[in-house]
Amino acid sequence: MMTWTGIWDNAGPFIIGAITAVVIYILGEILCTFIPRGLTREIYRILLIVAVVIGTVAAIYISSRIWWGIS
Repeated sequence: MMTWTGIWDNAGPFIIGAITAVVIYILGEILCTFIPRGLTREIYRILLIVAVVIGTVAAIYISSRIWWGIS
């Protein structure tokens, strides 16, 4: 049976990556309310998706190197 500590030890960077994705998306959607409707907003939403993906990958990469002591 898995314990919280066991899950956290193995999946910590992925949990941090998921939290990062949610935070980036929420902040992006809040900023999106200030952009007028039209093509600009649609381009912004596409860039927001790209930012979420890049931010998540970066968070997982950075946290896993710190987490597991990879240098």
